Amino acid sequence: MLFIFYEIYNIIFKRSKLTKKSKMSYKKSIKLTILSLILFSFIFSSFSYSASAKVTCNPNTLKPVKYGQKGKDVKNLQACLIEAGYNIPTGANGYYGIQTKNAVKKFYSEWYKGKWTGNSIDAKGIAKLKEKLLSKKIKPSIVSEGKIRRYKLKESFNKILLMGISPLGKYVYITYDLENPVNEEIYINVQINDQLYQPVRSYGEGEEAFNRVAVFYYVPPKPLFGDDDKSYVLDIPGENYYYVFDGSQKWVARVYRSDKDKKYYVQIKDKIYGPYEWAGDLKILNGGKIYLFSFQRYGKYYIQINDKTYGPADNREVIISSNDYSTFAPVVSNDYSKFGWVFEKDGKYYVQINDKTYGPYDKTYGPYEWASKSVKFSDDGSRYGWIFSKDGWYYVQINDEILGPYEDVDYLTFSSNGTSFGIVFQKDNSKYIQINKDKIYGPYERIQGGVYFSRDGSNYGWEFIKNDKCYVQIKEKTYGPYGDISEGSCPILSFPIFFSENGSKYGWIFYKEKKEGWSPPFVQINDQTYGPYKEINYGRYNPSDGPTDERFDPIQFSKDGSKYGWAYYKENDWYIVLNDKIYGPYDYASGIIFSNDGSKYGWEFEKDQKKYIQINDKIYGPYDYATFTFTKDNKAYIAYISGNELVIEEVE
Repeated sequence: MLFIFYEIYNIIFKRSKLTKKSKMSYKKSIKLTILSLILFSFIFSSFSYSASAKVTCNPNTLKPVKYGQKGKDVKNLQACLIEAGYNIPTGANGYYGIQTKNAVKKFYSEWYKGKWTGNSIDAKGIAKLKEKLLSKKIKPSIVSEGKIRRYKLKESFNKILLMGISPLGKYVYITYDLENPVNEEIYINVQINDQLYQPVRSYGEGEEAFNRVAVFYYVPPKPLFGDDDKSYVLDIPGENYYYVFDGSQKWVARVYRSDKDKKYYVQIKDKIYGPYEWAGDLKILNGGKIYLFSFQRYGKYYIQINDKTYGPADNREVIISSNDYSTFAPVVSNDYSKFGWVFEKDGKYYVQINDKTYGPYDKTYGPYEWASKSVKFSDDGSRYGWIFSKDGWYYVQINDEILGPYEDVDYLTFSSNGTSFGIVFQKDNSKYIQINKDKIYGPYERIQGGVYFSRDGSNYGWEFIKNDKCYVQIKEKTYGPYGDISEGSCPILSFPIFFSENGSKYGWIFYKEKKEGWSPPFVQINDQTYGPYKEINYGRYNPSDGPTDERFDPIQFSKDGSKYGWAYYKENDWYIVLNDKIYGPYDYASGIIFSNDGSKYGWEFEKDQKKYIQINDKIYGPYDYATFTFTKDNKAYIAYISGNELVIEEVE
């Protein structure tokens, strides 16, 4: 560099002092200087191009720009155009010049109906460029040895109904129907790792007969795994039949009716219970550590939990309180430490919590939890309660403490950790909310549902109606109104209130007006409103849409509330919201989920009839069938079909 400038100085300022002897060297200097300048120019331009070529494309931050514009938005557009296959010789230099104009013009010519000068790229062009970038073939991820496991598929399948991964990634499973079902019935198989299970009918054909059974699409069998990932239970829906692997051995639990004496029996491993006049409601819990069922003997009803028998009760319809309105079984806390049910004896009502009996009462509320008046537990089993009446008044029992009297009570709910509870009660024909023993809110005309809590109990909220308008209350703060009520309820608030575990973030879905059925939906996160959207993915299970392992809440939060997101549909495409960042467009997108520590997030999406999985900023795929999960220890696993193999892979 210094040499070049020195030669230029000599040529310009010292030419007059040249001697005859130095004329030859002067000509050589001119040639050398020109060659040096050409070389310098080439090196500089190469360096400049090399530097700009390092700019990476970020489709999520693309913005409309125009000819003559400079800056990072232009540079990002240029990087994305180059990645999409369009030539910009100078690279992503941040200036919208003739080369960028030509690249934009060529891009528009591939899809735009009309002439486009290339002097700008608009919002529609941005969307099309994102789509083109996403549709490029993505190579499957490469993992180090030891992080991938493969299992041969035992049978050919027609369609996969469910696919999932156990809590710590030890097991992967698929539920599928057979390729050639007989008698026009759909027969279902379940494969867990390399073990094949074929659903059976265990009664009606003799106690030793094990016949294949048709299973409806809307209740495909799904294994339930123990928290330690050492065991699993496979429930055959509607059949009182279970396959169990308890960590050391495989065994069967079933209810059957003998052809010999027409009596009912219950088989747990190699042990047979019975004979009974009737038996059913069989449940196998906690990886086979707990089993329970109901039976009738001499006209009375009993509940069996492991080797302990409870009863008698006079009436089977009252004996049970259920978490699931389609079955009859005791309510069980999520940690399996507590059991509870309501039963009738000698015209009075009682509540049984493990080995303790409460009552008698004039009436208790049950048997169905969806009616909100039955035995309730916090997730950790520390709190339990129910509503009962006595002498014309209503009371709430919380563990060993009684609250009341009230004119009427409804919707008893607990926070997951049991630190808080809430009830809806009536006084002077008005509705009130009570939080724990001392905090009262109201009066209200009506309250829709009960109290919703964050898992730690620090935050809570509910929906209420006032002057025929719908509102949301979060502690002392009121949101709304959102619109008129319809048939006595708030269809514009059709979902619960969602909280992050620590209560710092909360949100709900609402509609501003009744338009084309209740639409369009909006999302409220704390004090910020998002939308409108054409549709929000509510995480409902639909086997015809392909396999899924979870029924996601539509709004998801990381535990600390720092991240939140959902999937929405707008202008014929699906998108993912992650805080204020938008990913897409996709042909379809599932809801977003977060790892326990919040360091990872992910979702499934479809493009051109192929499935992909996005975990943080990495995309895995394409697959014909795939799913993913975050384990309790924050690892990420994906599962997919590759040829005739079921594959599970730990990814970064």
